Amino acid sequence: MTTSELASLLRQAEAFSLSDVEFAILEPTGKLSVKKKSAGDSGASGETKTPGDGAGGIPPH
Repeated sequence: MTTSELASLLRQAEAFSLSDVEFAILEPTGKLSVKKKSAGDSGASGETKTPGDGAGGIPPH
């Protein structure tokens, strides 16, 4: 996965900056699970899944 593909998947999860993301995991199903930082950490909290491809984990930054 390229950084452009990752950035696209993060945008689909409404994480428009890496500073909004606490962590992200590329699931074996190909979906990207995104945990956003809490409101006090410069982003809204919540978890979103978006389409992706491949398998493995993605470091938070």
